[in-house]
Amino acid sequence: MKKNILELIKEQRVYFDGGTGTVLQKRGLTKGKAPEVWNMEWPEEIVILHCSYLEAGADIIKSNTFGVNPIKYNNYEEIIEKALNNAKESLKDYPDAYLAFDMGPLGKLLKPWGDLDFIDAVDAFKKTAALAEKYGADLILIETMNDAYETKAALLAAKEASSLPVFVTNVYDESKRLMTGADPLTMIAILEGIGADAIGMNCSQGPDKMLPVVKDFGKYCSIPVIVNPNAGLPEMKNGETVYSFDAQEFSQHGIEIAKNGGFILGGCCGTDFDYIKSLKAVTKDIPLPELSDKGLSLVSSYSKAVIIEKGTALGVALDIEKSESFKEAMADNDIDYTVDAALDMGDEDKEIITLNLKGYDNLLPEVVKEIQSVSNISMLLKSEDISSLESALRIYNGKPAVYLYSSIAEEILPLAKKYGALIVTDQIGKEKALSFGINKKEIVLEEIFS
Repeated sequence: MKKNILELIKEQRVYFDGGTGTVLQKRGLTKGKAPEVWNMEWPEEIVILHCSYLEAGADIIKSNTFGVNPIKYNNYEEIIEKALNNAKESLKDYPDAYLAFDMGPLGKLLKPWGDLDFIDAVDAFKKTAALAEKYGADLILIETMNDAYETKAALLAAKEASSLPVFVTNVYDESKRLMTGADPLTMIAILEGIGADAIGMNCSQGPDKMLPVVKDFGKYCSIPVIVNPNAGLPEMKNGETVYSFDAQEFSQHGIEIAKNGGFILGGCCGTDFDYIKSLKAVTKDIPLPELSDKGLSLVSSYSKAVIIEKGTALGVALDIEKSESFKEAMADNDIDYTVDAALDMGDEDKEIITLNLKGYDNLLPEVVKEIQSVSNISMLLKSEDISSLESALRIYNGKPAVYLYSSIAEEILPLAKKYGALIVTDQIGKEKALSFGINKKEIVLEEIFS
C-alpha cells in the first residue's frame, strides 16, 4: 500500500517531475496554444509525458491543469476530469507514485492591483480544488504564484474544498521577493499559519539564483521545502527558446540546494526527463536537512513580516478604548481617518497597528481592506463581534494577529486556527489556546508589546 505522502516527505527526499509546456512544445504544441487543451486533443501525448517523468524517477507527477479554472474555461470540469484520467493512466505501472493536481494563478490580478475580488478568487479556486479530490488526485500543488494575496486565496480554497494535502510554491525574483513584494519570511508566516503541508519556490530563475531563497527557507521554515527551478534563464536562438543550463549543470546546482534545505526537488520551465533523472542521481543520497519547529511568533502584511519579541512596537491610535478622536471618526464613518493614521504609524516605525472598533465592529472588514490597500503595516484585530472578525480575518492580506478575549475564546480560537492568526492574549487565554491545540509559538502575551 502506498505511503502517506506527508509521512514520506519527512523520511526521504521526494522528486517532482519537470516542465510541461516546454516539453510539449518540442512534441508539436504550437506556441500560444494552452498545454491543457492537449488533454482533450492529444491525450496519448500527455500519458507519454507523465510516463517519461515516472521512468526518469519522479515520485510526484503534476496533472496538466496549470491554467484550468472557471475564469478561463467554461468546460473546466471536463478538462480537469480528462487531465486527471490521463495522469492516472500513466500511474498504472507506477503504483508507488503520486498525482498532484496542478493549480496555477487565475490569470487576473486581485484588487488593489487588479479588478478581481479576493472572495471571487477563493470561489474560483474552490471549484477546481473540489474536482481535484473528486477525480482522484493525491495532493494539490498550488504553484507559480506571484502574489501573496492570490496565494492565500488558493490555499484557503484548497483547504475548504478538499481534504487533500496541499503544497505551495511561489515565484521569487533576484531580490528574493514576489511581484507584489512578499519575501520568504512573509510567505512562510502566511503559509505555515494557514496550514500548508510543504512550501517553497518554483519557476522564474535557475537553481543557482534560487539558492539564496532556499537558504532563507532553511533558516525560517518549519515544514518541508520544495524547490522546482527553471533550467536557467531563457533566451532566443535561431527562433527557438533555449535555457542556459543543461541537465548536468542543473543537477550540480541541485546538490547545493539539497544540502541547504531542499526536501522536495524537481524542475520547471526548460527541464525535461533527463534533468529529473540527473538531479535524482546526484542528490538522492544526500541526507535530508533537519526538520525542526523554528519557534518563531510571526505576523505579517502582504509584504513584510514581523518577528514578535519583547518590545515589539504596537501602535494603538486605532483603538477606540484608547483614542477619543478615533471613536469620533468611527461615529462619523470616517474610513479615511484610519488610512491616514495607519500611514502615520508606518512612518513612525510602528510594526503593528491595533484595530479595535468596539461599537462599530461592522466597519472592521472595510477598515482592514482600506488600510492594506495603501500600507504594509501588520494588524492586530480586536473584536468581540465574531461575524465581523471572521470577515476581516478572511480578507486580511498576510498573517494577522487577533486578540483572544478569554470570555469568548471558544468562538475566536477556531477562527485564529483557520486563518493562521497569531493570538495575543492574557495568561488565561493562553491556557485556553494551548488546550485547544494551538502551537505555543502562535500565542503571545499582551505584555510583550512596548
